[in-house]
This record gives sequence, C-alpha cells and structure tokens, in this order.
Amino acid sequence: MVAQLKKYLKLPKTHKIGHGGTLDPLASGVLPIALGEATKTVDYVMNSDKVYEFTIAFGSKTDTADAEGNIVQTTDFTPTESDLINILPKFIGEISQKPPAYSAIKINGARAYALARAGEAVEIPSRKIKIYSLELKNFDSINKKATLIAKVSKGTYIRTLAEDIAENLGSLGHIAYLRRTEICIHKEKLLLSLNSIYNEEYTVENYLISIEDMLKDILAYSLNLKQATEVRNGNLSSLLGCPKGIFKSLYQGKILALMENKDGKVSFLRVFNHNQLI
Repeated sequence: MVAQLKKYLKLPKTHKIGHGGTLDPLASGVLPIALGEATKTVDYVMNSDKVYEFTIAFGSKTDTADAEGNIVQTTDFTPTESDLINILPKFIGEISQKPPAYSAIKINGARAYALARAGEAVEIPSRKIKIYSLELKNFDSINKKATLIAKVSKGTYIRTLAEDIAENLGSLGHIAYLRRTEICIHKEKLLLSLNSIYNEEYTVENYLISIEDMLKDILAYSLNLKQATEVRNGNLSSLLGCPKGIFKSLYQGKILALMENKDGKVSFLRVFNHNQLI
C-alpha cells in the first residue's frame, strides 16, 4: 500500500510515508497511511482502540488460527447461538491473552511468524488486553459460523479471541473473515480502496486528515507568540505552567510539538515542522 501510494502521488524519495499498523494477510479494512510530518503521529494512532468484525468457523483449529493455515485439530461439536450469547460477557473487560505464534511480535530480534514458519517452537507470554464490547451480529447454524463485532484495546489478537471463545464453548474454531472497521477517527466512511485512487472520480486529498484531527484526543496547551518562539528554539523554560503528562503545544491552532511534563520536567516527544508559522 505504501509503495503504491508513493508511486501514485509521485512523491520524491525523500518524502516520508508510512502506515499505521499491519493487518493479517486474511484481513481487510482500515489501514491509516501517514504522509510527511504525519508519520510522527503513527505511534499515537496505533495506541487507540480498534473495532473489528470477524467470523468464527467452528469445528476446526488451524496452526495460524485463521483460514489460511493448516487444520491441526477437528471436532464434531458446534455450540448453539444461545450458548455463544451466554458466554460473551466472560470476555468483556480486562482479560489475559496469549498472542498466536504466527504474529509480528519479536522474539530475540526475529518475528514470531518467521520462527513458526521455520518450524521452531514459539513461546510468547500472556498479556493483559481489554475488550470493551463484544456483540453477536449473525449466527449461521447451517455453515457453523458466527460473526461478531468487537471493540478492543491495542495489542488484542482477534485470532486468539476467536480460538478462546470456541474453546470455552467446548468446541474448536478459527477466523474465516476479519475486517478492521475503525481506528480512532478512521471509520468505514473515510476508507478509500487502493483501486479507487486510479479512478478520476476520487481525489486522494479529500481523504486526508490533518495532524490536528489525528491527535485531537491529546490534551492541548496553547502558546503565545513568545512561548511559541522559545519552543521553536528548543527553550522550554516558559512552559512551567503546562499540564502534567503528555500534551500537545499549539500556536494559532497548529501543533508545534508533542511534549511531556514528567515530575515537573518538560521534554519533547515529537516536533512538527510546519511551513513558517512564526
């Protein structure tokens, strides 16, 4: 996606472009693409909650936890719709989850999926994640499938969630369909398909979101001209009254920098190079 957009937009080699979070090969949906100074916001965007729509296929477990993997175990037992509805509350809230072996997590410098594909044993410790909501959208008893919608925290693996739901029901399951529908302010209505950029009907610029909107949930601290000039020069002495924690410093509505006030010590996290603002 990054390579295609860079080519389409005819960006020079020096122009920065990046993406906001890898999707599974099977998955579709929201993939934020950052241009220029917006690449500095990616870490903060990916810390946001996400919404997924996914389908569990009951009756078999695969080595990758999705339909692209090899079946490693099967069962004839399929849960009922009421069984599934009754168990969903068990997964809402803060829960412990063990990421799948086929994931992008690094182990001693190597990606877990690369080790797994090489036949090496992969052991990843469990981690705490949050499931804010988990709803059943459709239950297909004939094809033994259930489609759900989940709002989750950063670091949640939907493939693992699907497996855990199936196992808690006394069955087996894997992901047959997965779509990320939302990251922060990135919703379906803002999506532009890769094929669409070559259609004259669409103008990529109409789908761009400002850095200010991307970071709208971070506390803002407005600067006057004197403070803004000093911040531009790396002088933070005039920010003694700034908020605690992470905040964005603004001048005339534009973000100059992401900053942090930790125990009274103010420091830069990211500095944005807008066209001459001051």
